[in-house]
Amino acid sequence: MNRNPNLFLISACLGKSDVVFLLDSSCSVGKENFQKLKHFVSDVTYNLYIDKNGIQMGVESYECKVHTNFELNRFHNKVQMQSAINNIEYKPGGTNTGEAIKHMWTRSFSSDYGKFVYMIMFTFTYDL
Repeated sequence: MNRNPNLFLISACLGKSDVVFLLDSSCSVGKENFQKLKHFVSDVTYNLYIDKNGIQMGVESYECKVHTNFELNRFHNKVQMQSAINNIEYKPGGTNTGEAIKHMWTRSFSSDYGKFVYMIMFTFTYDL
């Protein structure tokens, strides 16, 4: 893991926020690049203040279908979260970015999982 002082600064500015990463696992991304996406998300996790009273983070992946890997309120511990990120499976298929974003806004950021005013979405895709 790489400590990144810029991410610590961002973490301090974000304060209490809900952050969801949406990872494209379609065939156009490929398994190798999907692994790079997971590594990037794990590095970001390492550098942010993850806590039930700080930043909550969730991860979803998609191809034709959307897969909720873990919800915003699932982990408040970096080690457990990074383990969950590393265990996300590559599931190749077509690309349905629009449906994935819709799912994120209607489910991931719902009051069942999120609780903060700031909702931040990162989408990583090959086909836009």
